[in-house]
Amino acid sequence: MRELEEEFEKKRKELNLPEGVSIHHLPYFEGKGLSVELQFESMEKYQSLLSVLSQLADKEEFKEMVC
Repeated sequence: MRELEEEFEKKRKELNLPEGVSIHHLPYFEGKGLSVELQFESMEKYQSLLSVLSQLADKEEFKEMVC
């Protein structure tokens, strides 16, 4: 379990997510699902975070987290 957590954290850090975006795995890594949390205080920040999220699908680290 510890190895899975360390690998997940490594990949999450490699994504260089901006403040306001966080990605979490399912409890105890039950399944391959992820949850994404957004925190924003303006429409501009919201739009910026959505732009970042749309680019995640192109990053190998994110693909490895999902598949």
